[in-house]
Formats: sequence, structure tokens, C-alpha cells
Amino acid sequence: MLTREEFQPIYEQGFEAVWAVIQAMQISYQSQITALEARVKELEDRLGKDSHNSSKPPSSDGYKKKPVSLREQTGRKTGGQPGHTGKTLSFSEAPDSIIVHSPTDCRDCGHSLEEVSPTEGERRQVLDLPPLSLITTEHRCLHKTCPHCGTQNVGTLP
Repeated sequence: MLTREEFQPIYEQGFEAVWAVIQAMQISYQSQITALEARVKELEDRLGKDSHNSSKPPSSDGYKKKPVSLREQTGRKTGGQPGHTGKTLSFSEAPDSIIVHSPTDCRDCGHSLEEVSPTEGERRQVLDLPPLSLITTEHRCLHKTCPHCGTQNVGTLP
């Protein structure tokens, strides 16, 4: 801020000199205001953080009161209510890939089952969601009967 004695010589130089000083002060003040506004925002953001909206531990919350839910109590239990029909994913008739899990040896006697023809067994489908398309992998578990001891063998699913 200029004193009266510092301002007098500028005033005597005329209107353009005074206007130049005012503009310079305005630019200086505006940059100070911008810096101070940024600092205030930073401090307000820091004050607003607690363990619920940052990675700070709960012990740093201090003794302030926990936020109270604005939701009204209904008296019902959480989760699905009685009478609500559930939904589940259905099997895809055309999976993107099929992986067959067939037993190779008898689990009881260890006899090879490579030459035994299988029968259809369990099916499970795993649905993975890649970035653009759904990939369905069907796992088929085949059953084979050991010709040596008659034990029914089942392929293992992942």
C-alpha cells in the first residue's frame, strides 16, 4: 500500500501514471486473492476428511459425533422381503467355449479309463464379464465306469 508521500509524485505525473499504478495494484491483488482462495479450499478439504471418505484411520476422527443416517426406519429386516421373487442367471445354450473334465484313472483301483466311453454328467457355467462381450465357459463333467472293478468315476470340476 502506498503512503500519501509516495503517491504524490505519481499523481503529479498525470492521469496515465495513476492509472498504471492502479492496474499494477489490481493485478497484484488479484493474484493474491487467487492464491488465498486456493489455500482456503485446500484447508476446507482437509478439514472435511475423516476415516469414512479418506484413507485416514478411525482413530484420527477425534471425538466428533458419527454421522446419523437420514433414512427412516421401516421395521423390516434387511435383504429380500418375503414374497419377493428372486432372479438367477440361466444356462447359456451356446457357450463361447466348452472345457470337458474327464477322469483318466479309476479313483479306487487306479486302472486307466482312457478307452472307456463316457456318459454325460454335471454341467456348470462360469460367466466372465470382459470389457466388451460376455464369455461363457461350460465345464462338463463326464462319468466313466471302470471295466476292471465296475466303479463309477466322475471327472473333477474346477
